[in-house]
Amino acid sequence: QALLNPLLHTWSLSIEEQFYLLFPLLVAVLRSRSHATRIRLMFGIALASLGYSVWKVHVDQAAAFYLVQSRAWELLLGSLLAIGEFPRPAIRWHAELLGALGICLVVGSVERISSETAFPGLAAVAPCIGAAAILHSGATATTWTGRILGSPPLRFVGVISYSLYLWHWPLIVFFRFYREPIGIEKVALIAVCFVLATISWRFIERPPRERPYRLSAYGTLAAGGGVMAAASVVALMAGPTSRSLWSNSGRAEALLAYEDYDGPAAMRDGVCFLSSRSDNFSIYDNNSCLALRSDQKNFLIVGDSHAAHLWHGLHAVFQKVNFLQATASGCKPVVGSSGVRRCTELIEFVFDKFLPNNHLDGIILSAAWNKTDIEKVLETTAALHGYADTIFVSGPIAEYDRPLPRILARGLGSNQSDFAAKYRLPAQGETDRIFAAALSGTEAAYLSVYRAICSPQCAVWAKEDVPLQFDQGHLTREGSIYLASRLGPQLFPDKQDGASK
Repeated sequence: QALLNPLLHTWSLSIEEQFYLLFPLLVAVLRSRSHATRIRLMFGIALASLGYSVWKVHVDQAAAFYLVQSRAWELLLGSLLAIGEFPRPAIRWHAELLGALGICLVVGSVERISSETAFPGLAAVAPCIGAAAILHSGATATTWTGRILGSPPLRFVGVISYSLYLWHWPLIVFFRFYREPIGIEKVALIAVCFVLATISWRFIERPPRERPYRLSAYGTLAAGGGVMAAASVVALMAGPTSRSLWSNSGRAEALLAYEDYDGPAAMRDGVCFLSSRSDNFSIYDNNSCLALRSDQKNFLIVGDSHAAHLWHGLHAVFQKVNFLQATASGCKPVVGSSGVRRCTELIEFVFDKFLPNNHLDGIILSAAWNKTDIEKVLETTAALHGYADTIFVSGPIAEYDRPLPRILARGLGSNQSDFAAKYRLPAQGETDRIFAAALSGTEAAYLSVYRAICSPQCAVWAKEDVPLQFDQGHLTREGSIYLASRLGPQLFPDKQDGASK
């Protein structure tokens, strides 16, 4: 959902505005204190904010990313740099080295930080220090780093950078409403961003700086009030107007309603599935979720939300099998699992306490795998050998670059047999092939979810007018039942009595 929010990037502006409101108050409160005391307190607040960020990123990464208390240290670092609280390089080669080090830290961060990184936290330290080092290297000398970054093309990018920041994300999002940009389309989007940024800088940003508008106190109040009133009227009219101009059919509206689907509830959130809204291992009901039955086969589903969305379908289709569940969002079920605490504590409990004391008929490891996970998966299946008759690894599911219901709503009336194909991400198919090859010949059994759904053409409907998935990749309840019925031959190839209703 976030990738299709055209104003998502304004979160950083809100952080800045909060800082600009709070920092002057801090300065005012400390104005009677000595300079040394003020600086020590600023350093203390910055370190406290960094420590909070390091802790919070493993508890609630979204909050750590978007809230001012976990990002204040970055702005305070810049503030301390601006008021000269770091020793300036006295020798030229020191300045050159500092600038080069800053470039390496920034470039290295761009290369190393990915969607798998717990960010901000400690991962944000390197790029922030790198940026500060670059700025500080030019405090006493003109360095090679300064000359490169001060070249006319890069200076122009800096001049229009604010407008470029405001324009780039809405353009990308509005294009994504049509499809994910590829090849020359990406280049064209960048070019359009630069053109619009240049125009808005020249005609919106620059004029007030060159010819400041001077209004009386009354004029300022009247102008500000008028703008806010006009904006409020436009906002009130926008909803009804947009609905009258761009109305959707009833079927499309029903599909789009799936974007508000309560997926975690279907995964037993707060009971057998721990998410960011049930973010505490103490909530996990192991007495219920890990209850063994002597008269049934016992299969444990363990992993992240891509494991949790399997439970409903398996439980509904194979009612003579007892499916246990130990799942947490963002939690790959591998030995040495890292990440948020709800994950590490759950995996430690299951792998180190529950499984060694209970032999199961089957264990299903499932997660939003990527191709680099295969070594850890092989290590895990070897470590769990002996805890169950069969260890299953459930592979990746077909995923899309936007919510599937939105794709299907857009494709209503299309004559294309696989309208969703152009929105399907290729990575999951590649990961499926890598996992299938790597697990072939091992003691673990591989469940190819991708082939179960995409054989040969990927299914997008669980049943009439019900999408298989409610977002980019997670199953609806009906989708979970559909997948379970397709996985049956892989899970229970011998069609034993316990494997069916």
